[in-house]
Amino acid sequence: MTHSEKPTSVPCLQCSALVASGDKTCWLCGNDLSTQTFPDDHTATPAARSSRTFGLDSLMLVMTLLAICFGVFAVAPGLGVVLIIVAALATIRTAVFVRRHEQEGKTTRPQEKMLVFAASMGVVVLIGIASGIAFYITCWGGGLAGLAAGQLWEKGPYAGLGTAIIAGLTLGGLVGVYVFYRLTRRFWHAKGWYDETP
Repeated sequence: MTHSEKPTSVPCLQCSALVASGDKTCWLCGNDLSTQTFPDDHTATPAARSSRTFGLDSLMLVMTLLAICFGVFAVAPGLGVVLIIVAALATIRTAVFVRRHEQEGKTTRPQEKMLVFAASMGVVVLIGIASGIAFYITCWGGGLAGLAAGQLWEKGPYAGLGTAIIAGLTLGGLVGVYVFYRLTRRFWHAKGWYDETP
């Protein structure tokens, strides 16, 4: 963006929702924008830009998400806990993206926030599934190896069972955590198509 260009979207002074610089009214609160001045985005400091990150639009998205999570929790507590964990991680990833985006002088419209959140949900779910698969496979492999090793020095109907459980859970846990760590480092801060838009 050059110094002579106007920003394509700016925050509403009433609710902080991002609106196009040519709009007459705010899409969220209906505030009259005809009297609002639109400063060039390059004059704003990174701190000023980051202060716009959590406006009324973001608050409404978070409240909607909380309502869905607690609604699912009331019906199926087990599934609700999983959904709350996944949604919390996705919300954190979305907030980090939006903050970094605005510190770079770019604006993020509510629609883009929802798309980033949906992508973050997908990333969190895929990382969780991959870590679970790694844990499951390694747990069985380590457990069978521990069972075979334990039967060499233990006698009785449950020979090697304790060794199998300890070996399986230990190896499975280590591999699952490692896969989670590697995938998180790979995809948590990865740039997507929304970073490539001018």
